[in-house]
Amino acid sequence: MKVVKFILGTDCVVSADMAGYLNFWAMNPHPHKGKRLAFVINQNNKEKIDRGHGPELNLLNFAIRGIDYDPENQMLYTGDESGYMQKWNISVLLEKMEASTKTNKPEKN
Repeated sequence: MKVVKFILGTDCVVSADMAGYLNFWAMNPHPHKGKRLAFVINQNNKEKIDRGHGPELNLLNFAIRGIDYDPENQMLYTGDESGYMQKWNISVLLEKMEASTKTNKPEKN
């Protein structure tokens, strides 16, 4: 794991690893705490390599070095070790997390 960012105002944390994966994890008090909810791969369409497995070029994954979050727009920003920056809209993921929290809350008597 290279970088971890707590998504303020949510029960979510995002981590990035050496293979270029962004992993979204549920935290306490979310009903699915400790489980990976989703992942995306940080691939850059401008960087491709011939791996010798056919005529097509393969996309490269780059390790993410920095993560920041804009809570107002629910956007995640990443910077990788090749110098590229990406903007990720995570609003749908956060909406699904919130809906899951509401539907999985224990009933109070």
